[in-house]
Amino acid sequence: MILETLYTMLKNLYGINDAPDAITPYLLALKPRHDGHQEISVGSRFSGMEAMLVKETNDDVQLGVYLHPLIRQRLQHGSLRYDDLGYAAEGLSHFLYVIDRAGRNKSCSQLELELQAEVDKFIVLHLLTIEAAGKSPHNIFTWQFDSPDFAADLSHEERDRYETANHFAAKFCWKLRERCFFPLRRSELLAWIRPFFEANLEGKLARLIP
Repeated sequence: MILETLYTMLKNLYGINDAPDAITPYLLALKPRHDGHQEISVGSRFSGMEAMLVKETNDDVQLGVYLHPLIRQRLQHGSLRYDDLGYAAEGLSHFLYVIDRAGRNKSCSQLELELQAEVDKFIVLHLLTIEAAGKSPHNIFTWQFDSPDFAADLSHEERDRYETANHFAAKFCWKLRERCFFPLRRSELLAWIRPFFEANLEGKLARLIP
């Protein structure tokens, strides 16, 4: 199942040992809904397509990932469409990032989650395409960053967050594109992405602001 392939790929790229072995038990059939202050749905940029559940109870935190049934169906049939893979990569990135931060007793903002997810989407699309076609694709950066498709019903705050995440992710991903993917240099890729992943939001931005 390609979702498990994506999940394992991201887990291994960052060496996230505290994460569950498989993502399938955490896939949700229904999209998360806000429930007072107990439940948070992350990933509203593409309404109805992808979201992550973070539900806090008295002594526990429940996590889950939602992908629209049509996306899951296409992925199960081997879809390599950028949008399908992108939705999946974002949801899995959110899931793994929250688990990693929780394991370190650290918190993270939604901007931090979205910035990391944009970077992870870029990496995953390249690595999967290289596996399928044997070479790095030249059009992913343009597809992802030149004309980002933001949902029309976003609040001003949400749109600002997604635009900021997209802006700074583009800076980092351009560096990855130039240094790591033509051709693929896996050891150099890891040397770039692991410190970025480990950093908090301020640390991430410090790497991108002169």
